[in-house]
Amino acid sequence: MTGVDDRYRVVRLLDEDELGRVWLAEDEVLWRWVTLRELADGLPIGSAVARLPAMKIYNAVVWSERSWIVMEFVARPALSIGRAAVPSPGS
Repeated sequence: MTGVDDRYRVVRLLDEDELGRVWLAEDEVLWRWVTLRELADGLPIGSAVARLPAMKIYNAVVWSERSWIVMEFVARPALSIGRAAVPSPGS
């Protein structure tokens, strides 16, 4: 997977749960990290949003016959190096 909606460059898979897959991505328009949630087949966007924890939701798109929710990325410190384990946007 390389991109979503001709705007979000997918970097790596972060997690997978009953709602679908969660990806780290870079917003190539605003140059910021975002979390992309690729929804499980048949799950309506509204139902998924209602089940998400409180966080900023930037966008919701249908791309390549899949539903996606674009959310704020909250970096967690890497245990081994003590800083965010993601590169700077644009690098």
